[in-house]
Amino acid sequence: MNELWDVQLQKWAYQCEYLEQFRLAEETLGKEIDAIIAPITPTAAIRHNQFKYYGYASAINLLDFTSVVVPITWADKNVDKKKEGYKALSGIDEAVQAECEFSIPELGNDPVAYDGAPVAVQIVGRRLTEERIMAIAEEIGRLLGNEITP
Repeated sequence: MNELWDVQLQKWAYQCEYLEQFRLAEETLGKEIDAIIAPITPTAAIRHNQFKYYGYASAINLLDFTSVVVPITWADKNVDKKKEGYKALSGIDEAVQAECEFSIPELGNDPVAYDGAPVAVQIVGRRLTEERIMAIAEEIGRLLGNEITP
């Protein structure tokens, strides 16, 4: 039980540290931050059981912040091509890059598996701001002409 409380105290300290950074940013800006628009994944929508990188979502979950995912565009195999000469920065970077290159040859013409998959961002707000973040997400979707979000 003591170990569990120690972990909870560490989590609480991390949340307090992050909240302090939020407050400092607001002080610098001279106004309240309504939301942060951030990545949710390093790729378009993930194929089943292929999620490799949790960094964007896990920090927000640990902070217990409110988050809503909004699709903003769709992957296009004719536009979203492999960058020639790309060198991975780490093992996880290499794994994510390899997943982005995944193809399904049996569908003919070697199409990219992510072609047409939604690409999204997360709209992040403080704890207990669900209604505000949903309204912001809906407005962003509306501004993008996104028929899925509303």
